[in-house]
Amino acid sequence: MIQVTSDFKDQLGDRYIFEQREQIEVKGKGLMQTYFLVSKKSGVSRSCG
Repeated sequence: MIQVTSDFKDQLGDRYIFEQREQIEVKGKGLMQTYFLVSKKSGVSRSCG
């Protein structure tokens, strides 16, 4: 599974399904909310840009 931050999840928008994980301590950043990228939502086409 791919673990991503809230910022990255927000950039991907509604095209993917995420599973919220616990907050983790990141050196130099503090506590960060993380998510597992589960899958691409069905019916979502690939766009350029």
